[in-house]
Amino acid sequence: MSTLLAEKDLPTELTPEGAVEAAYARELAEVASKLNRGLPTLLECDKDLAPFVFINLRARLKESGMVCKYLDGRPREKEAQGPVPVGLMGTMINQLRDAVRGSTEQVDKQGRPVRVVIVLPHLDLLTTSQGGLTSEAREVIVLLYENPTIVFLGFKDPSFPVPKVIHDLFAHHESILGVGRERLQYLVTQKESRKLGRGLDPYQLYKY
Repeated sequence: MSTLLAEKDLPTELTPEGAVEAAYARELAEVASKLNRGLPTLLECDKDLAPFVFINLRARLKESGMVCKYLDGRPREKEAQGPVPVGLMGTMINQLRDAVRGSTEQVDKQGRPVRVVIVLPHLDLLTTSQGGLTSEAREVIVLLYENPTIVFLGFKDPSFPVPKVIHDLFAHHESILGVGRERLQYLVTQKESRKLGRGLDPYQLYKY
């Protein structure tokens, strides 16, 4: 049985956001479902993929009435800056401290409560260390366990291990690594397929 796909059956155009949805729709739906149920989730994926994954999950959670608080270390407009710069890691820890110890409740325009997901795009960098835990990692661990009502979404790159105490905090773990061969037909455009010969065989392409 031939596995060749005709060029007309392939997408004509594909955005990065559309590619993420086409490649990982099942995994992302599972993550959104767990977060919607209040389960902290640790998501493993490559660093360059993480921003696009977050955009997809943010849209899914918005449909469920949830909002995301994204703690990436960039100062917010109303955040006071001290006399001594604390750097990216220090700013992320400060943002995490404010999120954990401040109010995690928000309301919409009608005054109804909105559920919040705290997103940690660089959880691995905050907690990874050679040998024993750094003082920053110890503080992050304390903060993550301080308020059990908070729903966290943490990202980790496969090349960075996280301490077991952090790993165990998350009730659900999801890994997005590589692309399933059955999804390749949705990720190669018609123009791209012409460079590979007549027709596209995703099972031949997969090994590359």
